[in-house]
Amino acid sequence: MSSSSKDYGKSLRGLREREDFELQIRQSGGLLETFSKYLDWELSPAPKFHNSRLVQTLFERTLAINWQAQAIWESYVYYAVIYL
Repeated sequence: MSSSSKDYGKSLRGLREREDFELQIRQSGGLLETFSKYLDWELSPAPKFHNSRLVQTLFERTLAINWQAQAIWESYVYYAVIYL
């Protein structure tokens, strides 16, 4: 299999999983637990296309609703220092 086919497959798998997480967020009404699972998945070394701006946006969406979640703020700052 060519490199571009592998990249395409990895990206497609990531897209499908992200769609599942987005649906869960919609159904839960934006619960912190649901966002946390999504963030954990994005930050895991699972084989997927990593986009630091997408992760940044997810952190910001999480904090817009759950602004008092200290652990999320700490994770976001750590992520920003390393990747942004």
